[in-house]
Amino acid sequence: MKVLSFFVEGRPVPKGRPRVVRRLLPNGRWLTRAITPKRTQAWEMVVRLMAQSQCSQAGWRAEAVPHEIDIVVHRAARRGDADNFGKAVLDALNGVVWADDSHVRRVSIELVDGQGTGIAVTVRRAA
Repeated sequence: MKVLSFFVEGRPVPKGRPRVVRRLLPNGRWLTRAITPKRTQAWEMVVRLMAQSQCSQAGWRAEAVPHEIDIVVHRAARRGDADNFGKAVLDALNGVVWADDSHVRRVSIELVDGQGTGIAVTVRRAA
């Protein structure tokens, strides 16, 4: 079993609710888009860049095989649900740690309050 672990410093951001925008096209059809909040996008990019760096050092490639992930969220205040923190991390790791988050078979998320800020991520997959 291969293991990849890393820590991202900073205030964790839970996945924000998307803003839905509709626009009428010239052909009379509606174009509907969901836009992720900028704060969420920025945090996902930080997580993604750290994961890319660690994957590069470990020789880890994104594969379409079953994965398990443990996430420990260190937060300063009691804000954000565990599942929303997890969604942000899973989306950030798409195409970097795994081919798609549909390959994640087990997710464990722990919230730790008042002990610094950041997230610790450990991913396991069959070799």
